[in-house]
Amino acid sequence: MNHDHGAEHNRGQGPALPRLIVDTLMEGRSLEAASLLAREQNISFREARIRIDEYIDHHPEVYRQLEQMRRETASNFARFAAVTGAVLVATILWLVFN
Repeated sequence: MNHDHGAEHNRGQGPALPRLIVDTLMEGRSLEAASLLAREQNISFREARIRIDEYIDHHPEVYRQLEQMRRETASNFARFAAVTGAVLVATILWLVFN
């Protein structure tokens, strides 16, 4: 009989986390996952972060997913900054020369 209440087992590697926490991690929301884990298990946020970091260390697929999301976020921010800078320069030039 399974009594894991949705725990994500890891075949002997590191700590298991509830499915909701793993799903939240896989969506790139690690701080929210830590907050959920802290509330669910009545532990400090710091302890929850440690458990999540241990889980990530033992699950390369989660690490790869998070790294991919970080790269995409950085790339999107760089594009946003470039476009914003170009619009700002164009606006200043328009104001100066009109």
